[in-house]
Amino acid sequence: MFYVTDNGLHGLEVAPEDLGLAEWGCYRTDLTGADGTVVGTGAQNTTDILADCAESGTPAALADAYELYGFIDWYLPSIDELRLLYFTPDYVIGIPWEEHWSSSEINAFMAYQLGIFSDKRSHASKDDEKKVRPFRAF
Repeated sequence: MFYVTDNGLHGLEVAPEDLGLAEWGCYRTDLTGADGTVVGTGAQNTTDILADCAESGTPAALADAYELYGFIDWYLPSIDELRLLYFTPDYVIGIPWEEHWSSSEINAFMAYQLGIFSDKRSHASKDDEKKVRPFRAF
């Protein structure tokens, strides 16, 4: 857990490891939904990506298939959920400096990615390879 709200009743947990590098997927396809950027939209974005993008090995598919400690409700975070790691310095020790994909699509060609330690939110081509780090809400 790294982000807690409602006196500990709700929050976000981040997986302790990256799932490797992957292309965001569905390059040249503008998906229905998957455009949420704020905290709380990552799970729906992931659902939207999986509904419209049949490519295997995408960050959304990897996060959705992730299982840890009996939890199977992992997803690819929205850009603002991913940005929360930057503001949690006690937790982010050990998270690589490389850019990580968010589930926030911009258009048919681009999606948001974030450099964790620089808080550098930027556009990246959906056919670029970036790191994948699943989140789950509780």
